[in-house]
Amino acid sequence: MQLNRSIIFLIGVLLILSIPLVSVYSVTVENNKITSNDEFFIMQIGSTPVFNMDNYRLKIDGLVSDPLELEYDNITSLPSVSLDATLKCVSGPSDRAVWKGVPLSYILDMAGANRNAQDVIFWAADGYSSSLNMTEARAENVLLCYEMNGEPLPHDQGFPLKIVVPGHYGYKWVKWITEIEVVGYDYEGYWESRGWSDDARITPLGEWTVHAYLLSFGYILCGLMVISGYKIEGNSETWHELPDFINWQFHKALSIIFAIVLIITFAYWTYATWLNRGDIFYSLHGLLSLVMMIMFGIVFILGFLKRKLSDLHSQAGLFAFLFYTMVILIGIFMAISDLSFLAI
Repeated sequence: MQLNRSIIFLIGVLLILSIPLVSVYSVTVENNKITSNDEFFIMQIGSTPVFNMDNYRLKIDGLVSDPLELEYDNITSLPSVSLDATLKCVSGPSDRAVWKGVPLSYILDMAGANRNAQDVIFWAADGYSSSLNMTEARAENVLLCYEMNGEPLPHDQGFPLKIVVPGHYGYKWVKWITEIEVVGYDYEGYWESRGWSDDARITPLGEWTVHAYLLSFGYILCGLMVISGYKIEGNSETWHELPDFINWQFHKALSIIFAIVLIITFAYWTYATWLNRGDIFYSLHGLLSLVMMIMFGIVFILGFLKRKLSDLHSQAGLFAFLFYTMVILIGIFMAISDLSFLAI
């Protein structure tokens, strides 16, 4: 009966420690569903521009044989395509919608764009800009979009026009486009000129979910490491309910495994973030992750000196675990919300 009680207690602890892992899974499942327009996440560098549609014109110029100025009605009357695509922000937020618009290649052909040109620049009414190289711009699934989920594009999603670029991060999906310029050089846009990848293609390496799953798995190991430490040190009656196999050997082996997972997770995140952002500690989440690594370094050092500093080792482990909890919660919130205030 005592064994069964111990196992049940351990299962309860594991269920609690698995909450972040379940949360990450829930977010990834939700991201695969169509998101309604009013729930779609919003990211932008400033306020939402307001247009006078009577005077709105889209310019297509640069290295073109026939520069164009198109009114909104001109564009919406052109041959259109609808596609299901997910908009992903580098910072984590991700939503899916059905987008409708004119293939960008059709517009470029109308203007007689020079096929030997290098980049196509998208200038926005809020001062933002980005670009695609000519090969990317001519992809059949790149749309000059004016409709979202069967409705006119919402103002905060880019009305009257935004560029939809499936397979690329959201900073290439320029909103409130007023000009498309074809150029013969490699243009670096708003974020690209600040160190972000000019390629911006979504790859498995850059996916936040890989990092999030690793971090959540490490959280389970960390919790068990701290709890097993308290049990073997006898610092709390609570953890005496745990099974007998949770002993010193278990604690030592788990600590080593956790250290390896933590280092792999941090190294992966560092490389992927630098690859996409050209920077690492650009957000509160990143800075706190660095502090967390330092804290666990101290915990492990104290562990080697446990005979003299066992109480301090246990307290430092608990504090680091609580800090880990804060880091992982901020990461999850960043993945589901527009938390721009977390940027440094």
